[in-house]
Amino acid sequence: MQYLHSRKYIHRDLAARNVLVSKNYVMKVADFGFARDIHSKDYYRRSSDGKVPVSWMAPEALVNFYSYQSDVWSFGVLLWEIMTFGLTPLYPSLSTPVLRQFFKNGNRLEQPNNCPHEVYKIMRDCWSYVPTERPEFNHLVAKLHRMLNQKMIENDLYVEHNSHPLDNTGEKSKLNNMLDQVMIENDLYVEHNSHPLDNTGEKSKLNNMLDQVMIENDLYVEHNSHPLDNTGEKSNSTTC
Repeated sequence: MQYLHSRKYIHRDLAARNVLVSKNYVMKVADFGFARDIHSKDYYRRSSDGKVPVSWMAPEALVNFYSYQSDVWSFGVLLWEIMTFGLTPLYPSLSTPVLRQFFKNGNRLEQPNNCPHEVYKIMRDCWSYVPTERPEFNHLVAKLHRMLNQKMIENDLYVEHNSHPLDNTGEKSKLNNMLDQVMIENDLYVEHNSHPLDNTGEKSKLNNMLDQVMIENDLYVEHNSHPLDNTGEKSNSTTC
């Protein structure tokens, strides 16, 4: 969604049903039937009639006004779906004006069982009645990354300081997943049927980014060695 907004598009139908799970648990947003480009102005006003996913819609979208912030509201509902293991968000059967007032009065979906307070806080931020008070996706990405890193540290999920991440199959898989995520976020895949290390320029860019990931997570065995400088390690890394 961060990338989609950077390209001046709004999705207008962000929900768990429209997220596909691919290899290595990479999530891909799908179903762009309602998507619109907003290059000329930062909003879209719907003029046609038809069924709409009310339970995922921001208050302003209920009166046919859509913006980047409308997608953020829907993302908050998507988080709620995840934390409830796929329950359907339901509101009272109210007319559009009454439902808008229902939101304006501060009514929101309740905190799911076993949902961390900090995650529910993100949902509530996404559900701010005033669109400009909702966080942007780049801020949401940064916040969720910090939370994930903190949980990994608290649960001792990082590799041991005296071992190399590629020496163990489990650690190799963990590093591969981290590397996949970095590459996806920065659009480093050239084609679906090609590997990023097949291109010299991409290899250099990837080496720099892999350096940063490994430094941040203290994954180097020696500071003067690079994980791709060794033939055996390079072979393992190119299986990502």
